[in-house]
Amino acid sequence: MRVLAHRGLWRKVEEKNTLASFERAFDFGHGLEIDIRDQNGSIVVSHDMPVGQNLKFEKFLEIFTERISKNQPLAINIKSDGMVKEIKRLLNSYKLSPGSYFVFDMSIPDAMTYIKEGISVYLRYSDVERCSALFGKAKGIWLDQMSSDWVSSKDVEYLLEFHDHVDIAIVSSELHGRCESRLWNEISQIKKDYHKRLMICTDKPNSVCEIDFN
Repeated sequence: MRVLAHRGLWRKVEEKNTLASFERAFDFGHGLEIDIRDQNGSIVVSHDMPVGQNLKFEKFLEIFTERISKNQPLAINIKSDGMVKEIKRLLNSYKLSPGSYFVFDMSIPDAMTYIKEGISVYLRYSDVERCSALFGKAKGIWLDQMSSDWVSSKDVEYLLEFHDHVDIAIVSSELHGRCESRLWNEISQIKKDYHKRLMICTDKPNSVCEIDFN
């Protein structure tokens, strides 16, 4: 099962979405989840409204493609609509294949544009968003627990069987301020045959790697 370090492998809150946290994640062999949005005509790495200097997405891709291995996926959280053309240009410029990255969390109209442009899109499935007419065209599912710990091993296995063309990225509970132990226990019970189609996005990437999966 692949691991996505949420906003990098950070030790202090202010290190989230910084080059230092990304480099640390690379050193431990983790994949990444990052946030991007537009700022003064450029795309930058930032979760909130950017203020001052932010890491340019293009600079991030330069470093990412130098350090990446086939086992390190990149999850790109889209925080602003209308960036699809520039994102496609940059992804093509750095020769990222659809299997090495995916975008998610944009609005539905924007998601339709990404899909039309051939960009790998994951759609959210959660306790408040249970279906979408676009699931048949998406490359994966961003499986989230917005307000409750509802995900079980059987839920994950059912989704993988029902949507046999997609992979699933599971959002760990601590990202929403809840204890992760219950979810991690459920994940440990998922059949090993499914692991190659699974990722987990977590603030504790080193700890999740210690779980004894089936």
